[in-house]
Amino acid sequence: SWALNTNGNVEFKEPKVESKGDVKKFTQQDKGYTYSNLFCVAFDLAILTAYNDQSFYRFVYHDDVFANKDRGVKKRLLDLINTICLTFDIQYIFNIIKDDLPLNDNDEIVYFHSSEIVLNLHDRDASGTLFGFKF
Repeated sequence: SWALNTNGNVEFKEPKVESKGDVKKFTQQDKGYTYSNLFCVAFDLAILTAYNDQSFYRFVYHDDVFANKDRGVKKRLLDLINTICLTFDIQYIFNIIKDDLPLNDNDEIVYFHSSEIVLNLHDRDASGTLFGFKF
């Protein structure tokens, strides 16, 4: 569940994640950044797909969405994002550093195709800056 906070932004209520097994108990997994971050991604994508047949936004931006995620989570999230984007003609924008790139089953980095990369940011010169100049 979710509600609007005092700034008018969506804030997710603490989910209760149950452990597997005979004894059901709540785990601490839901206390961390990872699950809150994934709920935000899922919420945004759900809104975009729900309003896809209307005059509504066709893109979403998420900052650092792949950081500190398990390999399996990264792969499933990337697969889901690709499926949703292709199905609903949505542009998904995110930033990622090399250390957070997903790995395949052989522990090799999964690189993005050059057609999927808009800008490679770097600090060597102004060509790697977001706005073409350094602050």
